Amino acid sequence: MASASLKRSRTAGSTKTKFTLSMWFKRSSVDAKYLAVNYTSDSNRALIQFGGADNLIFQSKYSNSNNAQIETNRKFRDTSGWYHIVLIGDSTLATAADRTKLYVNGVRETSFSQETQISQDGNYYFNEATTNGFRIGEKGDGSDFFDGCMSHVVFLDGVAAAHTDFGSFDSTTGIWKATSSPSVTYGTNGFFLKFDNSANMGLDSSGQSNNLTTTGTIIQTKDTPTNVFTTLNPLRILGTANASLTKVATQYNTTSNSWGNITSTLAFSKGKYYAEFKFAALQSSSGYGGMGITDAQEAYNANDNLVNNSATSAGVRGDYRSGQSKLVSAASVVSSNIGNFSNGDIIGLAADMDNKALYVHLNGTYYQVGGVTGVPTSGASKTGALTIPATCVDCIFFVASYTSDAVIVANFGNGYFGTTAVTSAENPDDGIGIFEYDVPAGYRALCTTSLNATEYS
Repeated sequence: MASASLKRSRTAGSTKTKFTLSMWFKRSSVDAKYLAVNYTSDSNRALIQFGGADNLIFQSKYSNSNNAQIETNRKFRDTSGWYHIVLIGDSTLATAADRTKLYVNGVRETSFSQETQISQDGNYYFNEATTNGFRIGEKGDGSDFFDGCMSHVVFLDGVAAAHTDFGSFDSTTGIWKATSSPSVTYGTNGFFLKFDNSANMGLDSSGQSNNLTTTGTIIQTKDTPTNVFTTLNPLRILGTANASLTKVATQYNTTSNSWGNITSTLAFSKGKYYAEFKFAALQSSSGYGGMGITDAQEAYNANDNLVNNSATSAGVRGDYRSGQSKLVSAASVVSSNIGNFSNGDIIGLAADMDNKALYVHLNGTYYQVGGVTGVPTSGASKTGALTIPATCVDCIFFVASYTSDAVIVANFGNGYFGTTAVTSAENPDDGIGIFEYDVPAGYRALCTTSLNATEYS
């Protein structure tokens, strides 16, 4: 969400002793904090957020005094996958430890660095009328936004449901999966956000008409708990550059003249995959930048420019100083002086792992290698392709940059560069993913559905 949130003004719940909050989320940044807040002030609020150690914190506070608070020892630092949490409050219970319960991916959390259970029959602030309303993805005062994805957000007002109302373990895989239409009582202020209406992302699907108002730009991503798309990994920013990651973990910002690299969260060893990268800001006259694929282990060992110095890499390097960009494979220049890049240019990478071939296009036109234009569907002939080194076994996409002001944004099939939608909406053959330019026949977006179809077929 990053500088966007959902808000609903609210009245007091009919029963302040009970509530349930269920939500799926995927963090794009470990700086992402607030998931849900009912807020009047910092002294009077209820919230669930990430702490500085990436642990999860629930707090209910009246007059600056915590009447309930739990903090997990578990750290939530995985930016590649989805989590499901169910937070259940029921102060009427005789056993104190059962009054506030937290479930993560179907399993009750029991290890806490702090645990203050509410007094019996005490009121949770989640059910209070508030000045600033109930917020999803933001602190409550217009600051500290959540950066990531959410799905199936449910709030029950005055109702303590079971965690199994919102999910179940798959009988074959044992994986916790969402219940698409939970059979629950929502209460006066309850709501269910499916995010299935791109024109109204705050639409309540509970039947209560408790819609939430959108602040900022919230996009409808293809990344879901049942089909996880790769993103750039904020935990794998390599090198010495000052860099950060924003906007659903696809926008890479650099702020120093030194090499930095960032890699994707998912790897692939066979099959054909396609991705796009947009130069959103390249004002520097003294910088470099590029993108490509490389071996995952090599990337983890590297602290220099992956596009130029890695024996397992293949990709394109832009030189903003001289205007003489290059195609590179295994740390060797294959084609030089291929022109330069401008703000708004899009690089497409089509990786054919079955034939160890990488095809690169600029704004839809494939580059030449050996005087021959790239043909991604040429198979074993590898017409106009960069050779993917044999040592690139478990490959990942990467972005590399040496400039103080570069912004490079990836589209791995979600249909957006940051929060800007693609204009042409091209799909792979399997229909999974949305891209700016035509996806070659046989190529897929890098997501778990595609990996399952190729890696394990």
